[in-house]
Amino acid sequence: MHSKKRLFLVGIAPDLTKRAVLRAKQMNYEVIVGETPTEMQKNRALVEAADQVIEVNINDFNALYSVAEQLHHEKKIDGMYTFREFSSEPTAKVIEKLGLYGLPFDVVEACNDKFKTKANFEKQGVLSAKYQLCSTLEEVEDFFKSIAAPIIIKPLKMQGSLGVFKITKEEEIHLFFERCKTEGNDGVVLAEEFIEGQEISFEVVVCNGKVYVLGVTEKLLFPGTFVERGHTTAYESEVLDAEDFQNIAENIVKAASVFFGAMFIEGFVTPKGFYCGEIHTRYGGDQISTITELGNKYDLITPIFSELMGEVVEVVPVGEREISGARFISAKPGKIVEIEGVEAIKRMDGVHSIDLYCQVGNVVNELCWNRDRLGCVVAKAPSREALESIFNDVFNVLRIETV
Repeated sequence: MHSKKRLFLVGIAPDLTKRAVLRAKQMNYEVIVGETPTEMQKNRALVEAADQVIEVNINDFNALYSVAEQLHHEKKIDGMYTFREFSSEPTAKVIEKLGLYGLPFDVVEACNDKFKTKANFEKQGVLSAKYQLCSTLEEVEDFFKSIAAPIIIKPLKMQGSLGVFKITKEEEIHLFFERCKTEGNDGVVLAEEFIEGQEISFEVVVCNGKVYVLGVTEKLLFPGTFVERGHTTAYESEVLDAEDFQNIAENIVKAASVFFGAMFIEGFVTPKGFYCGEIHTRYGGDQISTITELGNKYDLITPIFSELMGEVVEVVPVGEREISGARFISAKPGKIVEIEGVEAIKRMDGVHSIDLYCQVGNVVNELCWNRDRLGCVVAKAPSREALESIFNDVFNVLRIETV
């Protein structure tokens, strides 16, 4: 009898990991999940189907390598993968050191580092915003004057809109520069020209030498912020068609030197075309992977695991496509005194799930980044109009009262 192939999943991605473990088990893999003690305790229910769970600092190479090496010594690890951004670089280093299949560290690190990403875009001719790496206030001021239009400043390696600020007048640089630099903890900020357009993301898998666009998702923001209010797939553009999206994705994948795995591409559709903003060697969070599977009917996970283990699976939709989306929940800042409507929302036609990240007694903060949101509703419908109608009904029923 042949022994099962062994898969080591690094980190728990709330949107993906439960499905990933179950599908790996369906493929007859032995599944091990490693995560930091705090996150493991918080999300233990998501990995209850795993054969083994290990508490380890997945963001620290030495700690992760020590665990992986021991596992590999006991019984060969056939594949190792992460859906988490902060653990992507340590995981890539471990994969290299153990001689496993996967993206090399320098490719992963260049995708996480927004400055290196921009430089790779330039080499490949990918349309992107003008940019400059700035370590001083004066450098940001000079860049702002050279652009003569609004700019964005952001940390090099953060996510969730943390530390991102729009600057429309020079005095705002003094207000936001140190905050941005502190959030990133790099001693520098990335300044970019502000691109006016519809923000979208591509959900891509690079599998068996081919680039597959599994979804194109429209991003919605809470007014006056860079915090996502929601996502809708499939996005329809008046400027670009499916062939354009495919060509754009292939060009970006080539610029990033990515030959395997998930890719999440963010940017803006403008009258001049698609301006690429950021790329990641993972699927999107914020329930984007869920709505891509729900609406576009792709399996985002099985093709990656198959190639990781030396097998081949065709990447095709498994049903009739629908429109799906996620909308995030917010409330007035203050202390939560009452929450109503959740059970009624769960029973609504078209609602896939509602998750609250809050409870009575919690304090609601001003919306500064994604973790200030209070929950999420996921739904699907035959049309965009029907989907919006469902979300309207949801937010008419849901009530979170603060004082």
